[in-house]
Amino acid sequence: MATDKLNLPEITDNMTADVPRDMNALAEAVDGSAQKDIAQGTTAPASPVADDLWLDTTSAPYVLKRYDGAAWVNVGELPPVDSVNGQTGAVTLDKEDVGLANVTNDQQATKTEFNAHISDDATKDSKGHVQIGDGISVSDGEISTSKSDIGIENVTNDEQATKTEFNNHVGSRGESVHGLATSEVSGFMSPSDKQKTDDLEIIEHVTGSYTGDGSDGRSIVIGFRPKLLYVVNTSIAWGWVAIDGAGEFFVHEASGGHTYGNNISLTSNGFEVSSANIDANNDGDVYYYYAIV
Repeated sequence: MATDKLNLPEITDNMTADVPRDMNALAEAVDGSAQKDIAQGTTAPASPVADDLWLDTTSAPYVLKRYDGAAWVNVGELPPVDSVNGQTGAVTLDKEDVGLANVTNDQQATKTEFNAHISDDATKDSKGHVQIGDGISVSDGEISTSKSDIGIENVTNDEQATKTEFNNHVGSRGESVHGLATSEVSGFMSPSDKQKTDDLEIIEHVTGSYTGDGSDGRSIVIGFRPKLLYVVNTSIAWGWVAIDGAGEFFVHEASGGHTYGNNISLTSNGFEVSSANIDANNDGDVYYYYAIV
C-alpha cells in the first residue's frame, strides 16, 4: 500500500528493534486519516468515544449527533436561548427594545414620490424648493440673489410714497386736495371745466392759395361747401372779403371809395370766382383763402 499520504515515520531496513514502535505509529496514522464510520439506528452506539457520530433514525427527519465525551448532542444545534433583550419567559418586544423609540408607525414615501417632490419648485402661490442657479449664491447657509432673479429688474431703488401721503396729495397751491389749474398755475381740471371742453366743437378748416388769371367763372375746388370763406388779395395793401354759407358778404374797404363786388359764389365742393375784379381773380394777383368746413 502506498504510504506517501499517511505521514509515516521512516521505516529502515532493519526493523528488529523498532517493530513495536513503527507498528504503533502506523496504526495511529491510519486511524487519524481514515473516515470515521457513522452508526445508524434508533439506539445510541455503546462505548462511544469523543467525536463519534451517530445518525439517530428514531423519527424523520433523521438527526445527526456527535458524542462530546459526555453525551450525544445534535450536530449544528444552537444553544438554548436564555433571554431576549434581557427578558425571559413569554417575551414581547416593542420599538424601544430595538432602539427605534422615535420612529412612528406611518407609511413612508416611495422613491418615486420622493423624486417627484425634489422637482417641486417654489412659486408665488405655493411653497417649494429654491433652485440655485445663475445669479443666486449660497454661503454658510445664506442665499444671495438680485431683483432680476425674482422678476423685478425694472423696479428702481427709490423711496415710495406712503398711502397717507398719496391720500393727502397736495396740488401746486398747497391745498390738501388736487389743485385746480388756472391761467397762471398748473394743476387739475374741475368736472365743470371738463364738461366745457367736452362740449367744444372741433373746427375743421382748409387753407390754400391761387393766382388770379382774369377769367370769368373760375372754380376753386377744396372738397366741400364752406360754412365761412375768407379771401385775401396779398398783392395789394388793403382789403379782404368774406362770405358765409348763406351767401352773405362781409366786405372790408381798405381803400377809400372802393367797394367789392359780388364776384365770389359758393359751390358744393368749393367756390367760384368771376371776372377780373381785384377782389377775386385779378390777373397775376396772389390770393389766400381760409375755409371752415
